[in-house]
Amino acid sequence: MSLFSRESIQPLDVHYQTRTPPVNKISGQTYLDGVQKALTFVLDGPTVTTNKVCVAATAVPVTVTPNGQSNLISVPLGANLLNVVGKTLHVYGSGIYNTNAGQTPTFALALTFANGTGQTNLFSMISGNTTAGKTNFPWSFEGRVTTQTAGTSGALEPHGVFRVTLGGSNTAATSVYLDIISATVSLDVTQAWNVVPTAIFSTNDAANIVTMRQMVVEIEN
Repeated sequence: MSLFSRESIQPLDVHYQTRTPPVNKISGQTYLDGVQKALTFVLDGPTVTTNKVCVAATAVPVTVTPNGQSNLISVPLGANLLNVVGKTLHVYGSGIYNTNAGQTPTFALALTFANGTGQTNLFSMISGNTTAGKTNFPWSFEGRVTTQTAGTSGALEPHGVFRVTLGGSNTAATSVYLDIISATVSLDVTQAWNVVPTAIFSTNDAANIVTMRQMVVEIEN
């Protein structure tokens, strides 16, 4: 005799919703919420939880000599993905940098949204002076971007943190820098955008190099 009762097996109830969640939620339902644009699970009746969705994760390095604001890895977002109030994007990136002998530039890291209509800075952080003649010094950043106002005249609330090693050794303590955003960023959130971190050094030199090695973009809700 089977140890498992056929009646105890609950089939997964899958619904596709283009506008609103199901009226009568049943524990175990999974549906695509067209309002929040998220895959949603129903647990214990009316309780609804949404999952984190990875938009893209890439480890294809991009190397630049950032004598001006230089684009690093780019990840595309579909049209209307952020066109929901409260929708939040989580972005993480990391890499290494080199400095030339006699050069101690500051290192500015920004997160931008770009498409054929232009490029918009969401937040930026500037480090203290780096150390001259260093190779493979680590840096990383992460940020969250939340839609405050939807539509073609949308507004985003973006914030981030930048971590970079500046000392004499690439295993030295890491310095941490925060953004100083004090107002929302205006953006048409109905459009498709590319998530593009940028880097720039305060001193122009061919041997001052930034490499981004990893980037992960996730929808948090």
